[in-house]
Amino acid sequence: MLFVLSPSVIFDTIRAHAALQTLGRSGQPFNIFLSPDHAGLTNILIKNSFARLVGSLPTSLVVSSSIDGETPQSAPAEEVNASCPEPRLTLELALQSAGNAVATRRSLERA
Repeated sequence: MLFVLSPSVIFDTIRAHAALQTLGRSGQPFNIFLSPDHAGLTNILIKNSFARLVGSLPTSLVVSSSIDGETPQSAPAEEVNASCPEPRLTLELALQSAGNAVATRRSLERA
């Protein structure tokens, strides 16, 4: 089953957690994630977290994955630019049933 994760959902989750932590820490230091001006930095975190997530899954479960169409031989594009589009994250898993596909996708985005 192919999953296309939503960077917008992931970004909103990061911002929600940052907002909650900021409230608990008097406005320090997580407020950087609350600004759209830092979307490029957040995209880097999203890509790296996705790679870590895929790497932690059992190899028998992962059929394929992609981050912006990168290959092991390609050099990643500039990532810090705030005007960079949201990354395209895909993950194909060897699942027997699609019964809980929406919950699985949301769990992957949350992770």
